[in-house]
Amino acid sequence: MDTAALQDGLFEIARAIREVGEEVAPIAFLILPGGGLVQIHLFTMPKDKWRATILDGVRKTRATAIVVHTEAWVVGGKDAPAALAAKMAGLGSLEDFPGRVEILQSAMECRDGTSRTLLADLEDGKLGLTRVSTLQAVGGEMVGFFGAPSSGRSPVA
Repeated sequence: MDTAALQDGLFEIARAIREVGEEVAPIAFLILPGGGLVQIHLFTMPKDKWRATILDGVRKTRATAIVVHTEAWVVGGKDAPAALAAKMAGLGSLEDFPGRVEILQSAMECRDGTSRTLLADLEDGKLGLTRVSTLQAVGGEMVGFFGAPSSGRSPVA
């Protein structure tokens, strides 16, 4: 199965939702062996429950890949360390943090260790071009679902 093509298609649906002015609710897609898809509606639970819920779904379905779509506020460049420190100190959202940018993001992790992220900036309600990253390590709470305990990542699902 071409997981990149599947992620691209799911992201195009998310872009279409956003382009008509609707917010894209946080959602995870578990890609099953044989190509099936299971949705986990993350917007129905607190963020601190997302990871455990996704891991439980991976264990139950033996998913081969995970795709998580979210809208988020991010801070990059020289202000990124201060933003990270604020989040670690308990800041609930970066929405009012100086220099923040709103994005639509799709993060995918596959059982084979590959990961891929799609990002589009949101400015004045309009989406920018989609940027693709295929780095092995993707920052944030959405990664490490398939990592071996010795890798320093989370346990294998």
